[in-house]
Amino acid sequence: MAKSNSPKESMLEVSSSHKIKDRRYKKSQMPLGIAFLVGVIIIEMLLYNISAKLGLFWLTGICFGFILQKSRFCFASAVRDPYLLGSTALTKAVLIAFAITTIGFTAIKSSAYSNGLPIPGQNYVVPISFATAIGAFMFGIGMVITGGCASSTLMRSGEGFILQLISLFFFIVGSLLGAHNFLWWKTNFIMHGKSIFLPDIFGWLGAVIIQLLIIGALYILANKLTNGKCLIIKRDFNLRDIVLKLIDNKFYKLWIKDSWPYIVGAVLLSVFQIVTLVATGNPWGVSESFSYWGAWLYTLIGGSVDKWYYFSSNSAQATLNLGFFNDPGSMRNMGIIFGALLASLLASQFRIKKVRSMKQVIAAILGGLLMGYGATIGLGCNIGGLYSGIASLSLSGWVYAIFLFLGSIVGSKLLERFFI
Repeated sequence: MAKSNSPKESMLEVSSSHKIKDRRYKKSQMPLGIAFLVGVIIIEMLLYNISAKLGLFWLTGICFGFILQKSRFCFASAVRDPYLLGSTALTKAVLIAFAITTIGFTAIKSSAYSNGLPIPGQNYVVPISFATAIGAFMFGIGMVITGGCASSTLMRSGEGFILQLISLFFFIVGSLLGAHNFLWWKTNFIMHGKSIFLPDIFGWLGAVIIQLLIIGALYILANKLTNGKCLIIKRDFNLRDIVLKLIDNKFYKLWIKDSWPYIVGAVLLSVFQIVTLVATGNPWGVSESFSYWGAWLYTLIGGSVDKWYYFSSNSAQATLNLGFFNDPGSMRNMGIIFGALLASLLASQFRIKKVRSMKQVIAAILGGLLMGYGATIGLGCNIGGLYSGIASLSLSGWVYAIFLFLGSIVGSKLLERFFI
């Protein structure tokens, strides 16, 4: 398929875009990648020696980062590409991930309920309020203008994107600002909201059937938007070719060098989401740790968050006191960065991507601030609020999805008007 030369496609440096031809690098980075892999394993051993939980979160982070990088799986692209690029390939892959994870989560949760055990992951069933809508809307705008969601910002930072490092920093700043104002949002909106767990209304079977029907309907709609084809980006999944490559012992090219089809990313992310719920008792989350990163940085420059409501709980105080390297969530987020870097090095595709214009810097700053603030007051980002929320059968996940989509439309218009 020929590359398009339209301004939208040439200016958008997006995580959903797969280059038609792989970049070729004169020098192999495989030796460096192997050395880095050894380092990752050593860090895993050190963290596991401190705490099995730290080691587990680091390991799952590495896996998430590796999968995200190889499949270019990005939630921002999934909601933005249909409008900007006319592609629903990644949108459909995200819906498949929702469906698989929903089935897995429901099996785990219903089993625990049937056996009289606490249902895991219920803290992702959050109250629905005006803060949910505003937070998701802000996050939707931010992730589009900055070119990445929470997970892909970490992933692309690991790939060497300077712009995403800028976005990440201001994501942290925005999270800290949201934490500072959280009491106002909690008092006026969140505490008046209601948490709605779909099985409480429809039963376990009814809830999962209704959810899968909604996902299926959205998949059909996404397919019809492009008449079953993707106008700009098409990631073919040819099982026969994959089997032949395995038979021909082309493991490196298939799994390490080449990019993966979106469907592979969807399946693998779903598997590790389910594993995460089983192993830790909670689904995958990203943005909450950024509030603590902001607090630690704020403390380094002489600030104090001791009197902030957001950090007033015993668990929050314990996290702050233990510090960055003893926080499982922080280790998982760092694992995503390192996992993406590892994938890039092993494929000999790592390079520092410089900022092209001041417009991009402004977009990264504004987008990061909006994502950070929105994720904090909205009680989640594209992972915790959207993906894990929906898979946990929380109605809040669907409300988040609606306003995230609306925000992405506004963000797309702003992107076209001011940043492209």
